[in-house]
Formats: sequence, structure tokens, C-alpha cells
Amino acid sequence: MLRLQSGFELDYANIYNESCIQERDVNNFERAIQNVWRHTNILRSTGFEEGHVSKDGLPEPVLFYQLPYISEDGINTPDMLKRLYELRDYARHNIDTVVSVGIGGSYLGSKVIFDVQCGAFWNNLSTEERNGYPRMYFAGFNVDGDYLAGLIRTLEYQAQKKGPDYKVMLVITSKSGSTIEPMANFMILEKALQDRNINYEVVAVTDVSDDEHPTILRAMALENNWKTYSIPYGVGGRFSVFTEVGFVTAALVGFDIEGFLAGAASMDVACQEEDIFKNPALLSALLKYIASERYGRIIEVFMPYSDALHSLSDWYVQLLSESLGKMSNTCLPYGRTPVAAVGTMDMHAQVQEHQEGRLNKVVQFIKVKDWKHNLIVPDTYSEYERLHSLSDVGICDILNIALDANREALSSDNRFNMTITVPTLNAFHLGEIMFMHCWAVYFESIFAGVDAFDQPGVEVYKRLIGPKLARAKVDIMKDHNVTGVMHFAAHSQVGESMVNPAIYYENNVVGSYHLIESARAAGVKHFVFSSTAAVYGEPEVVPIREDAQLQPTNVYGRTKLMIEEMLSDYSSIYGSTYVALRYFNAAGADPSGTIGEDHHPETHLIPLVLDAARGKREHITVFGTDYDTADGTCVRDYIHVNDLAAAHVLAMDYLRKGGESQVFNLGSGNGFSVKEIIETAKEVTGIDIPVQYGERRAGDPGTLIASSEKIKNLLGWDPKFSNVADVIKDAWKWHTSHPDGFNSK
Repeated sequence: MLRLQSGFELDYANIYNESCIQERDVNNFERAIQNVWRHTNILRSTGFEEGHVSKDGLPEPVLFYQLPYISEDGINTPDMLKRLYELRDYARHNIDTVVSVGIGGSYLGSKVIFDVQCGAFWNNLSTEERNGYPRMYFAGFNVDGDYLAGLIRTLEYQAQKKGPDYKVMLVITSKSGSTIEPMANFMILEKALQDRNINYEVVAVTDVSDDEHPTILRAMALENNWKTYSIPYGVGGRFSVFTEVGFVTAALVGFDIEGFLAGAASMDVACQEEDIFKNPALLSALLKYIASERYGRIIEVFMPYSDALHSLSDWYVQLLSESLGKMSNTCLPYGRTPVAAVGTMDMHAQVQEHQEGRLNKVVQFIKVKDWKHNLIVPDTYSEYERLHSLSDVGICDILNIALDANREALSSDNRFNMTITVPTLNAFHLGEIMFMHCWAVYFESIFAGVDAFDQPGVEVYKRLIGPKLARAKVDIMKDHNVTGVMHFAAHSQVGESMVNPAIYYENNVVGSYHLIESARAAGVKHFVFSSTAAVYGEPEVVPIREDAQLQPTNVYGRTKLMIEEMLSDYSSIYGSTYVALRYFNAAGADPSGTIGEDHHPETHLIPLVLDAARGKREHITVFGTDYDTADGTCVRDYIHVNDLAAAHVLAMDYLRKGGESQVFNLGSGNGFSVKEIIETAKEVTGIDIPVQYGERRAGDPGTLIASSEKIKNLLGWDPKFSNVADVIKDAWKWHTSHPDGFNSK
């Protein structure tokens, strides 16, 4: 028995004895153990594991060993704790329900924390019984429409019951922002909340290491001003429960983060013991490795006796599978197959096979000595002797008696098993258990000659799923007999495109390619594309005609021009037809006041001016007063959104009637400077709007005014709403009736 001062115990008597693994087996690993310490010392001193590289083939740090410690220069810092506690306090007073969206380690570790802290019935408790902490649900760990629809119905019911003050927090976790399952779930959930006018906010947990080249999710968070927490560099998802990935969930349900880390730190000290019989992780790793390679025990059944620890089994399945199941440095596959189980439930499901099936398993029990609620079985039916025998016994005593009976039964037939015992189930001891297994898989990886920190097998299906998704889009178009596509979607902020061009090329150009190619594969012949006046750059002649020179001055405009060129090539080679509509400045709102602009963050001039009029921002900033225009500010052509919509319908009808591919400008033909827009807004609103002046933004042309005669003559387009005062008037009606955009009640 290995005992730590904390009360943690590792009982290895049922795997290390004269009938199972023997002393000579362990003695044969003296040199291998020395090699483990050589690797470990290099790792702890340099932050790099010998031979480990990223999936891109570059050296990549391995830093999980730092996680138990809070320090200014570490991964987990005092400032991190401060921000997490601020989130905790904010959520207790402002959030009714949290939906945590993630997959893999970002879900599994958080689910362990939730289950241990909250139990199965947390969401049924009153706010007072939860001490103000919000309900919490999980999504994104699968792509299951029935589950997600049920969750949406639950949120809708809660919102109807509480009323307009009900608020949801969506916590989306993804390192890249492109992980299919969580991002698909997140987008569906967010749209469902918007459609049902349910108040919500978003917290993003992602890679924040490089804001010059942010991940998709980081870019979304910056654009929408979401609270953001970090997925740290050098820590794989299966270890991330000890980082902000797990701690966001911990904070939102009141879990003891510092106690959890203290337990991990206590275990980390024990895992530095060179004597294997004092080092629980090294002893466990060695015995399980010998059991696998010497005795054929290639399956590990991980079996905590606790419903609250069922999710711990699922977490361990990922940890073991992704860390050890791979090709070794001897070019032979290694791995032990993990099986999740829970006592006593699986004593009535799996144990028959454990007891009499193949001799190919190690069973790892987890035992808790003392439980918070050891309910006593009453002597209700004393006339029945079998039931009377249960009376006056604690139900948790029955649980532990069953565990002891199970391991004794297995041992009677020399079936390998070990037991970890902790005094009670709390954050400290959970930290001990989980961090011990982090070190155990690392130590075992050295014995086995595998890299515990990569997962190349996962990349195989990822390479296949993209083309299959593209084919699914083709099938959707075919199933619905789609004959034309209107393509509106794009990143569209000029300034952002000049500091982070990568996301513009990826989203606008690559995304459009996939859409256009899917449409072609589905036999769709007609395409209406939302382009931009930014393709012209600084025009030599104003108003701008469609045959003007194309010389965009910003990345956004260049991406739109690339898409136009792609459509032109597809048209000439594959026989499709398209209309590219080069928007000038889309503005306004539907005159009914029910549909309008709701961007986060807002970048368009007219809504920004009206935000200043409403007091939502302190002032409107005018960028540049030295342009070659009448008043020195940029001049733009503003076109009402309803007129834009009408042009799209005309364009698609034109193509369906056999029209050739065309490019059309969409503008009013009249230019208004930034100062003129502000003055008109003052007249419409009756408010003296505060103004400040700033430097030019990179990539902004001085004057853009459209000549739209071509579309008027060829398609009969007749703009009806594009008087600039009417544009601002309709926008003002929308913003005053919907002060919080589409979240307004």
C-alpha cells in the first residue's frame, strides 16, 4: 500500500504479488526507470519533451507540469484567478443559465468538475438553493440534433417562465474556432436565442497568443467584444482541466479552484519521488505497462464507485487513448484500450466479463471513504429477512462494501486490479487523482516509446471530413432543387483587413470558393454576389462606372475582386452565369422599423452616428479631415437596404431568363461627406451629436460615388428609398425602437 500524507492511497496488492506481477518483473525495469527520470528532468528543466513536435513538424513546448502552481510568470497566474472570480461574481448576479459548448478535453474535464461540485440535480434546484450560481448545461460534445433541440426547448421554457430578465451565457471553447462539433452547436444555439429574443452573452475560451493573426474564435471575440479566456500554449486538451479551460466552468459553479490546484501540487511533489513505491504515478504506470506487455492485460477498466465520478471515467478514456494509443519508436503500435465503468451499476453489466472473460484486463478502482450524504436504509420491511439485513446500514457503506467484494472476487482468480482511495470527495482530492493520472500516462509513454502529447491518428479523419461536408452541401442543394445562389456573407471591415488579412483571405476567398464549387457540383447555374465599391480603390473619374480601373487599396476590396474573378472564370469555363453587385454604402433599415443593422462591433457610419445621438457612445469619431473633398472628410454614396434587396431579386430574375454574366454598381449617384451625414442626422434626430476628429484609417479612399445607370437601363432598377434623409430616418426608427438590436424586447 502506498500512502501519502493527504490520505491518498494506492493499493497495488492485487496486481503486484507472487501470482501476478512479481518483483523480478519490476527489477528488470531499472534502466527503463532511469530513462524515465532522464526524460522527466529534461522536460521539467526545458519545457520540451525529447522528440515531440507539433502537427506542423515544429518544436512545441510541453508545460502540463507547471499547471498546479500559481505564479506571476506561470500559466496559472494571480491575475487569472482574479478574472475568474470576477466572472463568478458577475454570473451569480446576472446569469440564469450557462451553456458550456466544447468537445474533447474542453468538455470532459469541465464535466468532471461540474459533476463533483453540483451533482445530477443541480439544474432542478432553486436559485437560492444554488447560492445564486446559474444552471449549467453542456453542448458541443456531439452533433446530435435531438439533444440540441431539447436544450433549446429547455432554454425557451425557462425564458418564458422568468420573463424578460432571463439571460443565458454561452461559453464556447475551441482553440482554433473551427472545430466542427462545438462551432456548429454554438451557431445553432446563438441563432435560436436570437430568434426567440432571449437575452444572452458569449464567453470565448480560445488561443489568445497572437492577436496579429488571431484564430477564428479569437477574431469573433474581438469583433463582438466577448469576454475571453485562454487556452494556453503547450498544454494539450486532455490536460486542460487544470487551466482556464476547466476553471471557467469551475468559477461559474463555485468549485474550489485553488483547492483543486493544491491537490494537484501535492500529487506533483509525490510524482517527483525516485523510489517507485513512494511515487503513485510512476508505480501505476510501470505496473500497467508490465501488465500489458508481459501479461497481455491490454484493456484497462476504469471504475470509480460514485455516480459523481462517472464523467471521470470518460475523461480518463480520452487521456489514456490520446496519450498512449499510437505508433511507438520501434515502429510497432502501442496502446491499452480504456473502458469506462462505474460502480455499482456496472457490477450488473460488465463484471461477469471481468470475472470470467479473457485474462486481458486491469481494473482500476476509485474509492471514496467518507461521503457527505451516507443515507441510512430504514427497517421498513423487517418481515423480509433479505431486506431486513440492509436496514440501519449507510447506503455509501453498501457502495464501498460492494467495491471491496468486487476486487476480492477478481483477486481470487488472479485478475489484475488496483484501488485508489481518497478520504473524501472534494476539490483537493479530485486534483490529486486527476494529476496523478496525467503524470502516469507520461511515465508510461516513456516506457512504451510513444509521444504522449501528439495525436496523429485524429488528423486522418479530419482530412476526410472536409470533403464529405462539401459533398453534403452539394446534396442539400440537389435535394432542394436549388437553381440559384445569392452570396452575401463576408468579413467586411476595411481597417481589420489591413491588420489581419489572413482571416479575410480564408473566410472571404476560400469560403467563397467552397460555396461556388459546391454550387457547381450541384448543377446550380446562377449566382448573385454581393461585391463592393472597394474594388475600385481611389477612382480617377467620379461617378464611378463599372468599366473603371480596378485597383483596391485594402485587403477587403482585394478579396472581393478575387471572388469576382473566380466567378468570371467559372462562367467562361463551366457555363454558369453570375451578377456581381458592387455595393456602395448600404444603409438604413426597413421602413417598418422591424429590421435593421445590429453589428457587434458596429463599424458603419450612420449607426455609429445614431449611437452617439442615443448616448450609447460618447461621440462619433471622424477619421481624417484632409481628403481632397469639399470639407476634407470622406465622401460616400449611400444606398438604402430595401433598394439593395430589390436589385438582388432583379438580378436573379435576369439570370434565370437567360441573361449573360454582368457586373453592376449599386448606389444612389449622390455623394455625402462624413460631416454632411452627421449634420443630416442632427436634423433628423433633433440632437446635437458630439464629434471628435482622428487620423485617417489605412485603406480608406477619399471619394466613392456610383454611376448606377447600367443596372437601371438593363434591369429597370428604380431605387425608391435612397434620399439620404430618408435613409437616416428609417435607421433612427429602427435604433430607437430596438435599443439593444435584435435582443430588444
